[in-house]
Amino acid sequence: MKKKTHEGNFVTIDIGSVSIKAVVVEISAKTKRLISVEEEKYDAPLLNREDEQSKGIVVKALKRLNERLSVYKNITVGSIYSNRELQVKILDLPQQIQAEVLEKTLNWEAKKMLSASYKDAPYSYSYKIIRSNPFSVVLSVVPDSLLKKHIDLFKSAGIKLSGLYPEVYSGTSLLGMADITGLPAVSVVNVGYVGTHLQIFSAGELKFYRYIPSGMSEMSVKPTSAELEVYSQKIRFSFDYFRAVSKLNQIDLLSFMGGGAASEGFLSYEQSYFSPTKINALDVSSGIDIAAVMSKSHNEAVSAEAKQKYILPFIPAIGGALAASAKDSDKMNLIAQMAAREKERLYESFVNKMPIYAAVGILLAGLVVSFGYRGIIKERMSLQYAQIAIQKQKALELKSEDEIMRDKSGRPIQILKLSGKFGKILNPVIERPDMSVALARIRILARENGVIPEEIMVKTDAEAAFINLPSSDAASNNPELKKEESETNPYLSSLEQTEIGEQELASSVAGEICVIKGLGSDASCVAEFVKRLVDASTDKQIRKGPLLRIVSIVSRQTPKGTEFLIKGVLP
Repeated sequence: MKKKTHEGNFVTIDIGSVSIKAVVVEISAKTKRLISVEEEKYDAPLLNREDEQSKGIVVKALKRLNERLSVYKNITVGSIYSNRELQVKILDLPQQIQAEVLEKTLNWEAKKMLSASYKDAPYSYSYKIIRSNPFSVVLSVVPDSLLKKHIDLFKSAGIKLSGLYPEVYSGTSLLGMADITGLPAVSVVNVGYVGTHLQIFSAGELKFYRYIPSGMSEMSVKPTSAELEVYSQKIRFSFDYFRAVSKLNQIDLLSFMGGGAASEGFLSYEQSYFSPTKINALDVSSGIDIAAVMSKSHNEAVSAEAKQKYILPFIPAIGGALAASAKDSDKMNLIAQMAAREKERLYESFVNKMPIYAAVGILLAGLVVSFGYRGIIKERMSLQYAQIAIQKQKALELKSEDEIMRDKSGRPIQILKLSGKFGKILNPVIERPDMSVALARIRILARENGVIPEEIMVKTDAEAAFINLPSSDAASNNPELKKEESETNPYLSSLEQTEIGEQELASSVAGEICVIKGLGSDASCVAEFVKRLVDASTDKQIRKGPLLRIVSIVSRQTPKGTEFLIKGVLP
């Protein structure tokens, strides 16, 4: 039988903001056993690990840790990696993407994921295949300059680092030990000092990942209820977003790990806050033997809760050891992937600098064995087809938006109803493709988020400043107004009621403010609608949100729901 894991003693180091934690895990075909856990605390938390003083503190702590780890022989040393510039994305690729072009497709996607500050910088990426048909992949990318700085910390401490695994693969490896295929939605949250890693699994597959730049550094040593509530709201917001996208009702199981989860009162508060979701500390004892470590650190009189809190800060590092021992560890390993990219760049440089006569000689030899290179040509063609398929998929999404804006006979629907001098001046502006697409997307997002846009107006900055929600009894005191509104286009612009001249109106349409007045079922529904109005795509050629930015939001609760008035800048 083919081995599913690599065997040996794996050491995984987790460099945190409060301390450095390490685990030693023995992995064989028959068992997984936690041999030891080590922790080296700093004198004070390091909120910024980029300055030279902080780097010196980390290197000294690594040296002390290395002395204690030297008693273990034949070990493979790895580390889990986290950085704000480490971008993670779950890709559901089209059916046309085949295995032979997967690497090049991922390289193409990875370059687009880099932040604006590192768009032209060398980068490395690693990935984990969740599903093969069609491909669903967790892709991580980070600039090489930041990656090398992290590796240099270990070199300075005299530690030979074999692997570097992004935090997301630690969570997927830990959940791989448990049978979660029968649960619709399971979440694992790693609570750190300056940040939180949140993952959601559905039917056994990773469906959602988010790094939340918030952690225990924002709370007291013993967190108060108010501090925990603010923190929990950030987690709930991610859950609400996932539910809106996946259409799942709730998270069935929420498991916490990391040093923050071991704080006094943390788990008990989360259990009350997220009820009825089942809340617990992530238990790894069913997949890995931790008895040896627990017997060394605690006697039998210590409670189970105390033992659980003791092991929680080390669980992310245990996940890193499992990732290092996995069959596909090289794909998740940023060091291995960076070395592979470096070889490719050296080869390309060698080919570009090759003398002409050598190139001619290789060409002649290539003609002799050209039959054997059909696979290379086929691979390049497959890559082109794959890229076309992805662009076609994006084009179909835009086409579906355009179809929504047409009636049954195929004629475009007039979104803004203007007449007279206003129609003469503004119709050319309304007919612009970017304006039509933006207004179409507002309608689509409203429908998807369960809100009713009662009126959409295009105003100047000055005009928009004087628009507010009407008083709650204004409509009830004027029945003729209600009748008139029900018989008009729901997207009728109020510009027709503005008494200004043609010249003033024509000069004011250069900068548009979109004013959206409507009704939502509740506040969270309206909040999600606002978020998606300005949601930007990683692909700069396609903007998901129809508005560039939000100028103001006003809402109030009524018996019918949440009334809102949103003002935003059109593209």
